[in-house]
This record gives sequence, C-alpha cells and structure tokens, in this order.
Amino acid sequence: MAVGAFGQTSVSTAPVGFITGTCKAGTDTYVGVPLMHSPDFVGTISGVPTTIGTIAIVAATGTSPGWTTNQFASLYYVKFIGGALNGRFYTVTANDASTISFDTEGDTAVTSGSAGDQFSVIKYWTLGDLFPPGVQTTIAQSANRLPRR
Repeated sequence: MAVGAFGQTSVSTAPVGFITGTCKAGTDTYVGVPLMHSPDFVGTISGVPTTIGTIAIVAATGTSPGWTTNQFASLYYVKFIGGALNGRFYTVTANDASTISFDTEGDTAVTSGSAGDQFSVIKYWTLGDLFPPGVQTTIAQSANRLPRR
C-alpha cells in the first residue's frame, strides 16, 4: 500500500500586470481604475511635517532627490507607507529640490508624522493616461447625462 503526503505552499507577490473587463455594448458603464501608477519617488521624511493652514511641508531625508521645482505640483499625491500616517494620502501643491508641500484638507493628524516615516509620490490617473487620444477608438460620448448622487 502506497502512502502519499500532500503539502501546501503559499506563494505571494506584489500585484503586477493588468486587469481586463467587458462593458455591455450600448450602455453607460461606470469604470474605475483598480491599479495605481508606480511611484515616481519613494523616500523618508526628515522630521515632523510643518503646517501653514491646511498645507503641510515635509523634507526628504538624505541628499537632495534632485526634484525640479513644482514637478509634482499638479496631478500627484503623497502617500505615506509607514509610521503614524501609514495609508494616508494628500494632493501635492508644490515642491522644490528636496521638500514637498501637500494639502491636508484640514487633517490635523499630519503632525503625528516623524523622522524616518516612509512616503511615496504617485501620479493620479487622468483620462488621457487611461485612454490616450491618439489610440482611443472605443469610447463614445454618452447620449444621456450621468445621474447625480
């Protein structure tokens, strides 16, 4: 009589690739973007964010990341990926070579950040990113207005 043993191994990886979906023809279909852009920068802050009204400013630790002035000033957000602010994200309003400013929209918890907290700078999705006009042929203008919520 043969005896066999079965083992189970768990394997995981960071999400990669793409997701496809089919929208019903002839209908207005809501579509969301489940994936985020890759971060343009990942680093740590050098100290507690300073605030002026609803704007917070953090400095990246170490040598200057070499950012160009206001390269993230529109269409980018700061996402904290460690420390007391882990998971929070804020829209970037300005940056210089080594500091970045973002709108807290009144979130006073931002001052709980501390030196060494990790953050990333990520671009928001735009319709132009999702559906580049030069290659887009499948989006048709809706004949109806979207309902208000």
